[in-house]
Amino acid sequence: MALTGESVRVSLKKEYGRLITEGQTVGYAVVEHDGQQSAITLPNGAHEHTGNDRLPAVLPYVLDAQRFSSLPANDRRAFLFGLMGLRTDGQAVSGRMLDKGFDHLKADEIRPHLRAGFDAAHKEAQDRAREAKAAWRAITGETYGSVKAATWKANKPAHDGNRVRLAREELASAAEKIEHGAAEIAVMQSAATRQAQQSGKVSGLRERAARYASIEAKLRHDEADLKEWQA
Repeated sequence: MALTGESVRVSLKKEYGRLITEGQTVGYAVVEHDGQQSAITLPNGAHEHTGNDRLPAVLPYVLDAQRFSSLPANDRRAFLFGLMGLRTDGQAVSGRMLDKGFDHLKADEIRPHLRAGFDAAHKEAQDRAREAKAAWRAITGETYGSVKAATWKANKPAHDGNRVRLAREELASAAEKIEHGAAEIAVMQSAATRQAQQSGKVSGLRERAARYASIEAKLRHDEADLKEWQA
């Protein structure tokens, strides 16, 4: 009990009080080993270790080897990774993938799915593989095979050199027309700008001309007033 924090004499933690000497309210057991201590206090079941932080998690499996084999697969994996100090987060796993020469784009794609665990990442990788094989078949018309894929090449399409030459000539002619049209557009835009400026000037002149008659009438009135004041 001191080493593992568990009891084989009672099945429930609430029954730990039955292990204490009759007439006492508290009991404890301490084991000293390798300069460390492992202890349990009853009836609360408080379990403590001094020294190695990994010891509480590992020691039960050292004392009971069958415990490891009875663990589910995911728990066994988690225990071994913890024992060896391996990180299993997406960043660490993708880093190991890159070290092994994997395509960095694929490593980046799978990293977010590793947050949900290896099973989720594995399923995502299988789905991507199926999609890639389906795309292969859609493009090639053949069923995917790893050996076939390594050496597969598309059939060379028929080639008509004369049609290519004519197409290039048409492309050059179209490019020349586009260039000429762009130059004409620039000229017309410049003319339109000048016309807009001249229209603005004409509008201003017309506005001033419309005020000419009233200005002239006011001038005659002012001249008549001036003569009267002079007299």
